[in-house]
Amino acid sequence: MKNISYGKKVVYLGLQCFVLMFSAFIVWGMAYSREETNRSTSRSITSEWGGPVTMTTPTLGCSTDSVAGITPLQYRCEAAVEAQSLHRGIYEAEVYNASVTISGTFSKAELPVCADSLATLKLTLPAAQLVRTGELRIAGHSLKWKKEAEGLSATLPCDSLPEIIDFATVLEIRGSGALRIGSEAASAEITIAGTAHAPSFHGTTPPAQRSVEGSRFSATWVEEDSTNSYASTSFLTGVDRYQKVCRSIKYAFMLILLTFICVMFTEIVLGQVIPMLNYFLIGAALVLFYCLLLSFAEHMTFGYAYLAASAMIIPLITAYMWLMLRSRKAALTMAGLLTALYVICYIMLCLSDYALLMGSLLLFVALAALMYGSVNRRI
Repeated sequence: MKNISYGKKVVYLGLQCFVLMFSAFIVWGMAYSREETNRSTSRSITSEWGGPVTMTTPTLGCSTDSVAGITPLQYRCEAAVEAQSLHRGIYEAEVYNASVTISGTFSKAELPVCADSLATLKLTLPAAQLVRTGELRIAGHSLKWKKEAEGLSATLPCDSLPEIIDFATVLEIRGSGALRIGSEAASAEITIAGTAHAPSFHGTTPPAQRSVEGSRFSATWVEEDSTNSYASTSFLTGVDRYQKVCRSIKYAFMLILLTFICVMFTEIVLGQVIPMLNYFLIGAALVLFYCLLLSFAEHMTFGYAYLAASAMIIPLITAYMWLMLRSRKAALTMAGLLTALYVICYIMLCLSDYALLMGSLLLFVALAALMYGSVNRRI
């Protein structure tokens, strides 16, 4: 192949970078399409299992009165969540079972006079997603909940109620996406804890305490004299692997550019001409990495998928450099540089807040190395 100046080669390499990036965006389109398929499948799974659960604060009122009942003086709710993944082919959705223990007290003085002398405790939640209802213990009575379209209710005589009406019960529910619990009371404490892949916490106010250790999490909200308040925990629905693949493709241009700079640096130092076709084949291998990453990520965790794809591409390019340049030292140096690049890119994926800083420093180091290697050489 006819030797060309380094100036022209830089221009040609720039054009190659854009062509290769177009190929990388095709892989991004595949990842986006499969993510949408995963979302659709997840919605299908969760529609059968049950969607997000919203449970209001219990209210106590007259059974014949349409006016909203009184809210508790004190209210405590503890939800023990156990998340699990349901699969349909290679796609998945995260659902959960939750054991919810609620307790608290009402003030009889706040309860209006009931015409039929009957008071009703109401709890609003999706009745279809109730797996089991425990007995309601209230003011010394043990009652069975009555299922209604809007949730649960239990009726008891007003005459036997003490001045401070205590209550407690346990519910077993199932759902997906989120668990939201009302906290309207003079004093409320809501705790949602258990195991889940990637929980996130929301509410009228931030949780007073929160912790996430591996798959275990816990969050506690404390409310005082609050109205329309709630505590909520959301759960990932199994699409994060596609999002990570799409994020990794954003760094494809930098990875291709830095690899080309490393190859050109090697060419300058060794004084051997590397044809443009060889550059393109190396770039094609770099794009193939993202296709492998997407394929592996559908069958294993993203970290292992990234490791497997890297373990295939780095030796491929290393062996190609060895055969092309007949230089073991140059090939092993390229292997080390590629390994460092892939490690840094993975770190940037994990620490997205510092991605721009790390990427800028990488480009600076690469340009400085190329400038140093080109000293006294005609480019």
